[in-house]
Amino acid sequence: MIRLSRRNQIVALGVAAVVVLGAAGGALWYKTHQGLHASLAASQAGYVRVNEPVIVNFDHQVDLKNVHVTLSPDAKIQVDKSVDKLVIKPVAGWLPSRTYTIALTNVASSDHQTQIKAWKGVFNVQPRKGVAGYVIDGQVITAGEPVVRSSSKIAISFSDAMSVASVKFTANGKPANDQVLWAPDAKSAAFTGKLLPYQPLVLGVGTPGQVKTLKGDVATDLGELTVHVVPIEPSNPASGVDANYQNKTAMEVVVDNAGLARPQYGLQSADMVYEYVSEYSISRFTLIYFNNVPGAIGPVRSCRMINTYLIEAFSGVGMCSGASVGTLHYLFGGNPLPLLPTNINDFDNGNHYFRVPFKYAPHNLFTAGDRVERLRDEMHIGSGPYLVDPPHADNGLGQPENPPGIAAHNVSYVYDPGSQSYLPYDSGTPRTDENYGGAQVHVKNVVVMHVGFHDAGWVEDDNGGAHSVWYDMTGDGAAEIWSDGRAIHGHWHMGQAGTPYYANHDAPWFTDENGTPVELNSGLTWIHALGNGQ
Repeated sequence: MIRLSRRNQIVALGVAAVVVLGAAGGALWYKTHQGLHASLAASQAGYVRVNEPVIVNFDHQVDLKNVHVTLSPDAKIQVDKSVDKLVIKPVAGWLPSRTYTIALTNVASSDHQTQIKAWKGVFNVQPRKGVAGYVIDGQVITAGEPVVRSSSKIAISFSDAMSVASVKFTANGKPANDQVLWAPDAKSAAFTGKLLPYQPLVLGVGTPGQVKTLKGDVATDLGELTVHVVPIEPSNPASGVDANYQNKTAMEVVVDNAGLARPQYGLQSADMVYEYVSEYSISRFTLIYFNNVPGAIGPVRSCRMINTYLIEAFSGVGMCSGASVGTLHYLFGGNPLPLLPTNINDFDNGNHYFRVPFKYAPHNLFTAGDRVERLRDEMHIGSGPYLVDPPHADNGLGQPENPPGIAAHNVSYVYDPGSQSYLPYDSGTPRTDENYGGAQVHVKNVVVMHVGFHDAGWVEDDNGGAHSVWYDMTGDGAAEIWSDGRAIHGHWHMGQAGTPYYANHDAPWFTDENGTPVELNSGLTWIHALGNGQ
């Protein structure tokens, strides 16, 4: 048997023991000076929540005037004292998933007959709770500010079932609970609001300290999601865009549509074509190629002011035969106007064009796929902030409607149900493409953009004296979209109204009657820029 001296017995009784608040809520153990005991108040959750105070109870009234409280790890706290307890409150919340040790010294009973010289207690803080992650189109987002399309699906995943009433979603700082659909288990929610091109979305889930789980734990992880929405431009399957496609510089070739220029080459293989009145009620085309370029393109003709807008909007390279002095001023720039990425035959030293013997000048200038793609590599200017859509199933949008006719462009269309495409006619004559053996062009999407226009103020054609037409292509306006025998009456959008052509780098996009973005079907898209009143 081991016997302790009277002195050692007193020392043993005076040794402070460690008090533990267990993960299951509260097996507490302690041994202090006989007659004065301290203990941590148990938590019903089995741990301390991040915003909860920790309470040290005493079994006798105490004098806490000289008590000293420390924590490890250190934390900024507020200590409230009473006759039988200490209430320790975190100023900025406890760190989740951490273990803290409280140390007390100089705790005396109220009659100063006994004291605790040193005491320690341990408590565990709740695990991390709240937003577990964001999922966009089935992919978990781990970092950064992803680029999305208007049709992207955004979901918020939570670590636990949430108290739905405590979660206050915001979209760009505005309440957005009406734009969220909760899953039945309250562990995830889908954002159902509109994603508009060139309008970033910041998605938040509530105010720190107020969002809670269904169990009552405070959500510690409330990270916001920022996404950047870009428009989707349609591709033509002929151009070879697939799911692995990386944006290339859009190549924009101006093609003649005067009677002697027909039949043309390269129309059917374009991804998009803009048609507009050049002068004398004669239309002209700008063919846009996002990827592969066909063997022959032409006849190539001179640029017009609309090309300044299209070059900058698509961050592309314009190709044309020439331009009037007035138009060249805007293409070539000069203080304060910038030089646009344009290749013009009249000034070309790179052999990007050639003359053909089977057409009369000026309708005999051509280019070819290898020359266009070489110019793309030579210019090396990158691509714009938009995505090009790989081929996909048709969207089925719109209501059944007869095909359009655009009198100002002398064009009419007939819908072909077999190919689900529109067949264009120039003044009653089929519009054809010699690259396809003279077959009639098949258009998947016909779009009419109603735009403002005015006299540019200079002569475009010296022979006849016709003035240049200036189309106001920035801003928004009415638009009709025909596809698959159906039509949508909506709007076009391209930057901010009144923005100079050189300051706009937003590609065009479209919305339906309800303001919902429309992603066009795959195939040749033909856009008629029609001046209001033309």
